Amino acid sequence: MEKLLEQVPEISAENTPNFHEISENRKELRKAAGELDSQGAIFEKHYKKPLADIQAEAAKFKAADFGGLSGAKKALKKQKAEYEEKLWKIGRKLITNLF
Repeated sequence: MEKLLEQVPEISAENTPNFHEISENRKELRKAAGELDSQGAIFEKHYKKPLADIQAEAAKFKAADFGGLSGAKKALKKQKAEYEEKLWKIGRKLITNLF
């Protein structure tokens, strides 16, 4: 069992993208692309490549990298909290600049 744990790569915040943020961005791009019916020049010019890029980034998520399903769930909860804190800070900064 110890050898198995030694083989699991160490995941640190510095080298791991925020997969919750990637998921949220992908959801928004898919929504916008759906409104355009994923066709036409606007989709091809502005949405096709970013959607493919973010899909490739999301495909890098592997539960095994986090020690299995429970580790992945914990990591995603942490990343969600970090993402929401980031949005909160941005919103606070915008409101402060308005007034």
